[in-house]
Amino acid sequence: MITTVRFIFVLASLLLLSTGILLADPPPPVTNPVPEDAAVEVPLDVVLSWTGNPESWWYNVYFGTNPDPPYVTFHADTFFIPVNLEHATTYYWKINPGNGDGESVGEIWSFTTEPEGGELPDQVTYISPADQAVDIPIDLVLTWYTAEGAEFYQVFLGTNPSPDYLLTQPDTVYTQGELEYETTYYWKINSLNTAGATEGEVWRFTTVAAPLLPPVNPSPANHSTSVPITSSLSWDAVAGASSYEVFFDTAPLPEYAATVTQPNYDPGELEYNTDYYWRILAISEDDSSISELWEFRTEESSSAENPPQLPTSLALQDPYPNPFNAEVTIPFEIPQAGTVRMNIYDVTGRVVGSPMESNFPAGSHAFSWSSSNLASGIYFFRLDAAGESRITKVMALK
Repeated sequence: MITTVRFIFVLASLLLLSTGILLADPPPPVTNPVPEDAAVEVPLDVVLSWTGNPESWWYNVYFGTNPDPPYVTFHADTFFIPVNLEHATTYYWKINPGNGDGESVGEIWSFTTEPEGGELPDQVTYISPADQAVDIPIDLVLTWYTAEGAEFYQVFLGTNPSPDYLLTQPDTVYTQGELEYETTYYWKINSLNTAGATEGEVWRFTTVAAPLLPPVNPSPANHSTSVPITSSLSWDAVAGASSYEVFFDTAPLPEYAATVTQPNYDPGELEYNTDYYWRILAISEDDSSISELWEFRTEESSSAENPPQLPTSLALQDPYPNPFNAEVTIPFEIPQAGTVRMNIYDVTGRVVGSPMESNFPAGSHAFSWSSSNLASGIYFFRLDAAGESRITKVMALK
């Protein structure tokens, strides 16, 4: 019957063409779908209908569960009755109207059928974090109220406005591992029972900015000796810091000395043969972070008759104590100021640590190192400075 009707429409089209009676264009798209687009809880005995137009001779019907629904049939009427629908299922459909001058492609609509055996749960009401909240800690906890009729909750979270599905759980609290600093996240919770799922709203929040890191890489290097009395203090710039408070003194608890905006400070001429202690507090608009306590000893006083004796060659002296348990001190001498690097190797020649790379003045110095993260055994310290290398051996006993 369908084939016969379609043949009649085609035959009519050919007759119009032969007589010169032509329509100017294909018919306009149909409108007013019933059920309306994206409708939910649609009964299984639904009748699909639409508003046609006088220019249309027939309507090709496309229907199915695929977002690009397949062709099913064509009608001269403006309704279609689908059969064998299933509960809680989303269907897609479109209507292409046609006439002797061609066919127009209709819009794809959808609807979801009613659930089986009960009602859908209520939509979830969120508690925390609030929508568009800022400065949220990176150790996130999501919370929401119990939804009426819900047995489980689907958790979605991610940096995309359509957040990723994570898991399904019965609880109304979800604890996430550490998130990224200063990042916007989106989340939603779907309530779920045997009838189906009720989709929640998508909320968003932004995590706190990263905390300031403490200043590092002091110059003079920590525990340096024979430091010139005209030396300035410097350290690595801290990302996000707008200023630095300098604490500097001859006492192990140095007092505040100055506030600077650059990672350096000139304390003026120092005393000969004196121990100095210092630390730096990095400051931003919302945070601060203080360095370790550093120390150094200045050079001894010299005169024209008795000038200071500087080393004439690079030397790596005997470490002490050796063997050692927790910490070992490695004395060394450099004949000229420059960058000094220290690498640590195990007996296989593998680098197990690079604890030092700093600028030192010419003279005698000492470097202390803790082996807390290494096993018992023999290790080799290699000192590189002024284009030369020296190696010494130590034994760690745990």
